Amino acid sequence: MIFYKKKGCLSKKMKTEMTEKKVKWLWGVSIGLLLMVVGFMSQQYQDIYRKAIMICLECIGIG
Repeated sequence: MIFYKKKGCLSKKMKTEMTEKKVKWLWGVSIGLLLMVVGFMSQQYQDIYRKAIMICLECIGIG
């Protein structure tokens, strides 16, 4: 929004909606990072990496 930085241009309702969107976004990012860490700790990254390499090798005709 263009007038966001000017003091008093946004109503309280708009500020609340913007804050709620930021909080929802922050929760989503936090959960995503947590799941990535859990996957990394359970060593699933090795399985995914292996599958990605196999797909690449099949595409170029080596695998």
